[in-house]
Amino acid sequence: MLDDPSKAPAPSTKVDAWAMGRAYSVIEKVCKDIGRPVTGSQLAEEAAELYSALLGRVVDVRERPMVETALGILAEEAKERMIGRKPGSGKRSASSW
Repeated sequence: MLDDPSKAPAPSTKVDAWAMGRAYSVIEKVCKDIGRPVTGSQLAEEAAELYSALLGRVVDVRERPMVETALGILAEEAKERMIGRKPGSGKRSASSW
């Protein structure tokens, strides 16, 4: 820990390309499994949400085995959420899902 927080390095805002790609693939599979047709932009939005959730579950997205395990759990949660979402309900705009 640093004595002077102002000298700490800036937080990283870089997205891990491998983990983001895995999040996209997981969401794509979830949508296929539940028979939900989606556009590329909808997949991207859901993948971004999944990636954000992933960051809350793992310490280091470079630890691939940990990421894969967390994505498995998050995929099930996403599937349950998507199955429970009725068209026209929720926070999404009318143009989404």
